Amino acid sequence: MNDRRNYTRTVLLLFVLSIVFHSTSLFGVNWSIKPLGYNFNPSPGDTLTNVLTVRNSGNIDEELVIYIKDILYGVDGNGKELEPGNIDRGMAKWVDIFPEKLTVKGGENKQVRFTITIPEKIESGSYWANMYAESVNNPTLMSKSNIKGREISILSNIRYKINLNATIRGEYNKSSEIKNVEIIHNERDTTLVIHSTFENNGNVILQCNGRLEIRDEM
Repeated sequence: MNDRRNYTRTVLLLFVLSIVFHSTSLFGVNWSIKPLGYNFNPSPGDTLTNVLTVRNSGNIDEELVIYIKDILYGVDGNGKELEPGNIDRGMAKWVDIFPEKLTVKGGENKQVRFTITIPEKIESGSYWANMYAESVNNPTLMSKSNIKGREISILSNIRYKINLNATIRGEYNKSSEIKNVEIIHNERDTTLVIHSTFENNGNVILQCNGRLEIRDEM
């Protein structure tokens, strides 16, 4: 997965637009990074070294920065980026990246190494973070249009997201509950809206399936 930060420039106006994409082969994008996710199952005290490969298929040099953030997930499932060390289950502070800045010439492949050092004293369970690879030059022209004599161009700096998930070996607690179920009946159009909260009380990420059954008095 990668996301784009788009900047729309006109003679008179400046717009900011953010778009999230789920593909690594996007029209007009000349560079990519792989893989886009890692799942680890280490023990306390382990040291893990991995490699990312950056490929520039264009003919213009790309200047990139590589960085990492802790992610705080809200009840809506959306993640907020935080500096390393700001959440209990964040692993960003365990990660060292080399190099953090690089130039990839047209037609060239380069590698980025990152090392994860698991603390000796750490509770078992799931930890996570996101690494990002972001272009800092050569914004991609996404579209151009003319509205009432004003030329509008949308330029985008590309940012790829690499998910990191680590499940530290030990005693796992898979505990959860459904809370705060609210049913709203709209009599005008005879619809039901159901709100509920699923709470993970354990120490590992849960992959869940669920269903909703609606029954009458019969």
